[in-house]
Amino acid sequence: MENIFESLINATPVIKQIMEEDCAIVVKDNEKFLFVEEGKNIRLPIKAGMPAMDTPATEKVKKDKKPDYTVWYVKEYGTYAKHSTIPIFNEEKEIIGMYSFIRDATEEEENKKTSSTLNDEITDVRE
Repeated sequence: MENIFESLINATPVIKQIMEEDCAIVVKDNEKFLFVEEGKNIRLPIKAGMPAMDTPATEKVKKDKKPDYTVWYVKEYGTYAKHSTIPIFNEEKEIIGMYSFIRDATEEEENKKTSSTLNDEITDVRE
């Protein structure tokens, strides 16, 4: 395993402690998932050692060669997740893997909906 992968895996407990949020972290090379740590509310359909599969986010990262950030609703758990995928490069500037950070954004997204609803109600009252 490349040193960069080991370093990222070893840094995971510190990163999770700093974030102080419910999150999951995934490290993969181009062939398999090397490390998968789920969050309290964030469950993933992958485990370390499984073959790496591409998702729309990883395909975008491969194409653009830069990090991607998305928010999606996870129907099975009734939660929102913010997902950041960061490419890992070798010295030749080739993508050799990816680092993903997924955090629970349910409360944040629900607050946005509530705020939007309140704004709409205030607008209706003014009209």
